[in-house]
Amino acid sequence: MLAEPGRAEFPELYNEALEQVDELEDPRSIEALMTLIDDGADDLITFGLVHTIERFDDPVYLQHWLAGLPQLTRRSPRWAEILLLRILNSPPASAELLERAANLADSQQDALREATTRLMASDPKLAGPGNAVLSKLGWRATRAS
Repeated sequence: MLAEPGRAEFPELYNEALEQVDELEDPRSIEALMTLIDDGADDLITFGLVHTIERFDDPVYLQHWLAGLPQLTRRSPRWAEILLLRILNSPPASAELLERAANLADSQQDALREATTRLMASDPKLAGPGNAVLSKLGWRATRAS
């Protein structure tokens, strides 16, 4: 019988598992890994997931990120905001997001609007990029308070 890994071995085993997922180069892993993101989890663990899903090219990453965003926003609003901030801070990813925003399913638009308005409320300096997203969603741009 195999011994249960101890706390000291966990990071190594976790990183090995993420490397194996990464080696699959399967974009469907983005949505699958997003289901593991949780606001209550250790940030170090979650950043391992984030770095794995962000390795895909922006168009592929954003397609699958947006597909999983409604669930992520409900389950883990903090991490939905963090991932959105990371996208907005990357000019190519931000441009790709703006290009896709108007053509999303209603649930995706609602989730993106929610994450965007929460992000803008947490940091007024994000009003510019946030308003650009809201505008593409057909929402009237607002000033963050």
